[in-house]
Amino acid sequence: MKTIFNSFARCLIPACFAIFPISPSAATTIIDSTTLNGSFEDGTGTGIGSTIDLWQPSLNPAANVQEQRIDNNASDGTYSAVIGYDDDLNTDLATGLLLNTGHKVGAGETYDLSFDWIPLFRWQSTDEVIWRLFTTSDDTTSGTVTEIASGTITGFANGAGYKNYDFNGIGAVVAANVGRDLWIEFDQNNAVEGEREFSRIDNVVLASIPGPASPALLGFTYDPTDGSAEVSIAGAANTAYILVEADDLDFSNPDQNPIPLTGASVGTLDGNEVTTDAIGHATVQFNLGTAKDATFLRAETAP
Repeated sequence: MKTIFNSFARCLIPACFAIFPISPSAATTIIDSTTLNGSFEDGTGTGIGSTIDLWQPSLNPAANVQEQRIDNNASDGTYSAVIGYDDDLNTDLATGLLLNTGHKVGAGETYDLSFDWIPLFRWQSTDEVIWRLFTTSDDTTSGTVTEIASGTITGFANGAGYKNYDFNGIGAVVAANVGRDLWIEFDQNNAVEGEREFSRIDNVVLASIPGPASPALLGFTYDPTDGSAEVSIAGAANTAYILVEADDLDFSNPDQNPIPLTGASVGTLDGNEVTTDAIGHATVQFNLGTAKDATFLRAETAP
């Protein structure tokens, strides 16, 4: 099991270092067959006019968009969800799905997503199912969308049977995503209005893989003659951190919060914050002085 660290103890007399490990967090299930209706078993009706509990129509700009489930061609349970174009008394009906999972996106998170898909009536190999994970600026469908991950399923026509898709460790979380609700969407592309081209999805499973529970502090160096120090941070990619100094491990009354930074040889310095590079690394320089017998350091996400 990978171990990460968040604190150093620096004892000046005698010189010594202590490192305190924190166990990494496990994956968290967000959607499955019993969580957030990932197999579409909960709802009302079947076919046109049906509803799927918790899910809503996709953000497809078509004039007539509905969610829809049907009690056949399911890979898990009785119902599967329709993706494509149907028609209702010659009125074009686009079918797509959208769900606000309620999961708050964390810095450095990635995701595992899997689902089953089958092309059915009149579906052509050039038709597409598109999926994406995203947040919005206000946690509603009216907010500005910031995408985390997306993909396209294509290349199969009616008769191909169910296909399982499994995407592991996906997503690039940026600052605009952090702390916002995670949404998932399934929609169609290239299906032709009025021609009743549709497919199904079922057995949606989504889990979040947290970023580092705390950033690791590595390669600490200190010069007791002038107090100059350097440390490397291993944390989430493109994330701003500060360093905090205290006399005890509880950090209940920090001496410096944040520690003034004097430079960054890796990452981008902005005042007393440093933003990690694309792989989550930063190396910073600062001064701890020479008067104290012991000091504890830790990195925190910048406020």
